Amino acid sequence: MVILHIIDTLRRGGTEILLLDTCIELRELKHTSIVYCSEESPMVNEFRENGIQVIVQKRTRSIDLQYLRRLREIVLQEGVDIVHCHQSLGTFYALIVLFKRVPIVSTIHSLSPKLHHRLLNSLVIRLSTANILVSSSVRSAIQRMLWLQNIPNEFVVYNGISSKRLQDVSLNTLRDELSISDSDVLLGMIGNFYYVKDQLTVCKAVNELHIRGVKVHCVFVGHGDRNSNEYVQCESYIQDNELEHYVHFLGERQDIVRILRSLDLFVFSTNSDTFGIALIEAMMLGIPSIASDIEVMREITCNGLYAPLFERKNYEQAADCIHDAISNTEKSQQRAISACAYVKSEFTIERHVQRMLDVYHESVEYHSRKK
Repeated sequence: MVILHIIDTLRRGGTEILLLDTCIELRELKHTSIVYCSEESPMVNEFRENGIQVIVQKRTRSIDLQYLRRLREIVLQEGVDIVHCHQSLGTFYALIVLFKRVPIVSTIHSLSPKLHHRLLNSLVIRLSTANILVSSSVRSAIQRMLWLQNIPNEFVVYNGISSKRLQDVSLNTLRDELSISDSDVLLGMIGNFYYVKDQLTVCKAVNELHIRGVKVHCVFVGHGDRNSNEYVQCESYIQDNELEHYVHFLGERQDIVRILRSLDLFVFSTNSDTFGIALIEAMMLGIPSIASDIEVMREITCNGLYAPLFERKNYEQAADCIHDAISNTEKSQQRAISACAYVKSEFTIERHVQRMLDVYHESVEYHSRKK
């Protein structure tokens, strides 16, 4: 089977890492993946180094005829069996030029509250051959935001983590890099700085712990700059509370596994989400973790059984969870061991790809009947 994946950019993030792992696993199963994106993003070379064909076609406007023409050419020339879109805008482009020609599968990785995004999502969900929901919680979110009683041809396919990618033999730890001793407590969060994630609550929790006399270090990994209001808020808060020595902004990194293995506790603070790949990675590595108490986090942690949950934006409750985790290390480690076993049974890349292939085959059959 030849699968064309449409994604806007390949900037390092959860969706992009999942796509890379998926393409590698599909290749192992003798399927061909082609990735179509609109700019030379940081991960393009990483895909190509792993034998994945990436076609970059710059898009200069919302409706770019050259971009659309190239998309149609790829499908015809490469013998594409199915098109898998990873953003609603990509699904919209595919529908414009490929509607009824090939099956179009759309994965809903995120939901924007902006009205024009909601209208676009509502349209593409109705027209896609299949709609992939990355968690059951996404269904209720879509119904609330997009006024849909029913989601046509929906399939819940949990994201998957590659255990191969989580192998890291590096002896040099993040503590060495930042001159943090082994006796100091090190927290961490992975996620780009934008409105969905909530690093500021973690900053406030760190400050609250310091006020209580509990000194901890914290690292943030993810894209953030002066154009990001969320990043500026965090940076200003850290400076105002003189926490520069304890809170470290590492930016985009490729050595995620090395960073995770250096942590005493992983914190996943988010305003809203559809899954949480970084949290599952930490749990799979046996890192004690806590997360925001939102619907999808309750779903993937079994209501906090495998990672304690704190009320969204409640930094004092987050500080309590952190303090409890680092004070009761034996309990935290036992929970982390159970969490590791749980995610390895539920959220592997092998399971994800096999379920996705089932959707692909069903979509091809459905499309053939509708012709």
